Amino acid sequence: MIANNGVIGNLAIGSQGLERDARGDADRARAASPRTAPAALTYVGDAGVHRQVQADIVNFLAHGDASKRDEAKRVVEQGELLETFDRLMSRPAFDRRNLGDVFAAYLVMSWEVVNGADAHAQPAGVDAVRAKSSAALARDGRVRAMSDADKQRLAETLAYLAMIAVTAQRDLRRSGNTAALEQLRAGVRLSTRKMIGVDVKGLRLTENGLAR
Repeated sequence: MIANNGVIGNLAIGSQGLERDARGDADRARAASPRTAPAALTYVGDAGVHRQVQADIVNFLAHGDASKRDEAKRVVEQGELLETFDRLMSRPAFDRRNLGDVFAAYLVMSWEVVNGADAHAQPAGVDAVRAKSSAALARDGRVRAMSDADKQRLAETLAYLAMIAVTAQRDLRRSGNTAALEQLRAGVRLSTRKMIGVDVKGLRLTENGLAR
C-alpha cells in the first residue's frame, strides 16, 4: 500500500512540490501567547479546502506516475488516514482543528519515525511540545493573520504527512524491510526539516519537550 519503495522515496523527493503550497503557511506558523492561542490557531473547516488538500496529497503520493494515482486516490479518499490521525490525537485530547495541536502532533510523530522511538512513555513531554508549539505559533502576528483556509490547508497537510510516515513505518516493520525503513526515516527527517525547520534526528523527548 503506502509503504512501497516508490512512495517512500516521495517522502524525500515528492514532498518538495507539495511544500511549495504548504511551506509558505508553515513559515508563518512558528511561534503563541497562550492568551491568543484559541482564536489564533483554531479554524472552521471547509469542504472545498479539504478536497484540494486531498488532491495535493494524491499528487504527492503518485508523484506523476499514472499507475499509482488510482491507489493513492483510494487511500486518501477513503478517509482512513485522517480518521487514524484523529484517534491518535484524541488520546492527549488534541484537536485537529487547532493548528498548534496538529503542529505538535506532526513534530512528535515525525520524531518517532525518524528515531524509531515511542512517545507514549512520556506523556508530559508530549504536553510540553504541545504547549511550546501553541505558544510559539500564537505569538506570531503572521499566524494570527492566517485565514481559516490557510490554517486548514496547513493543518491537514501536516496531518496527512504524519500519517503517511507512521503507516509506512508500521508496514515496513511488519515486513522486516530494514533498508526501506532507513530510507523512510531519512526522507521523513528531510521533509520535517523542510516543512517546519526542525531536525528531529537525535532529539530526546523529556518532560520539558524535545531537546538535544
